[in-house]
Amino acid sequence: MAFDIHMNIVLEEAEMLENGSTKIRYGKLVVRGDNILMISP
Repeated sequence: MAFDIHMNIVLEEAEMLENGSTKIRYGKLVVRGDNILMISP
């Protein structure tokens, strides 16, 4: 949904997956850039 120069990211309809299936649905989520290890589609 959005990001800034520090790689802080706002995600919409975020989910946690476990073994390929949805475990937890978060909805809108803000991730601080210093906590990001990898981004994958």
